[in-house]
Amino acid sequence: MHPNYLTHKLSLGLTLFALSSSAWSQQIAIDHYDINEAVLSGHGNWFHTYDGTITPGAHFVNIEPAGTVATYQFGSGTLNDGVVGGTGASQLFVTPAASDGTVIRPAIFLTLDVSKPWRVDKVEIYGGEVATNSIPGAITAVDVGVLGPTGGVPVISFNTTPFGPTQNKDGIDVNDLIDLSATPLASTPAWALVLSNFQGTVGNWFSISEIKVYGEPVATVPVPAAAWLMGSALAGLVGYGRRRGSNPIGEGYARSGD
Repeated sequence: MHPNYLTHKLSLGLTLFALSSSAWSQQIAIDHYDINEAVLSGHGNWFHTYDGTITPGAHFVNIEPAGTVATYQFGSGTLNDGVVGGTGASQLFVTPAASDGTVIRPAIFLTLDVSKPWRVDKVEIYGGEVATNSIPGAITAVDVGVLGPTGGVPVISFNTTPFGPTQNKDGIDVNDLIDLSATPLASTPAWALVLSNFQGTVGNWFSISEIKVYGEPVATVPVPAAAWLMGSALAGLVGYGRRRGSNPIGEGYARSGD
């Protein structure tokens, strides 16, 4: 046997392993996103952008600043623009209720690259590059649901894992990792993700400057018509934050990190 044969085989094997490993961790583009019960830009002097349809709703007061709840539909902006910024480029959220009693339960619907379904293994939530404020990094847990080719939104609750490099003024990492890899969601083909039931706030606030999703493409299946996809998604999104108990896949499933 030629001595270079084994070297060639080993090199080929390592190359294939590297290719398969990198495929599993590629970043998935977020085509657009919708938000139920967002807070309009400017609340608390935090500012964000959104180029979709914004429908204002109830007014509220949280601690001192007044604000307005709104529904965001069919757009892109701060959460998927590729920029991790400060208070001028981060979205401020309120949950579970403002100090005046207004119930606010935001749910974020992320439509992924619609050219194919995906298996998602992790989500990164960037709280914002604000080292002088306690709000970035406040998130401690979140529910994640998957909308796939067969419809339905299976949900699992996750504790988040903080990561840096930036820390807030309390010395807490401002970014959060959601690891789906050891859960049923990682094997569920996804057109979209829903993030809801956010836990961990400072004065009823949390912030997001950017969301990144990672995973691998799966075998091509017929892409649903845009109207069906968005109609089904938004129908589920409208009441998503209020259906915290109906969770067939999540029932009895330990939070990631427990």
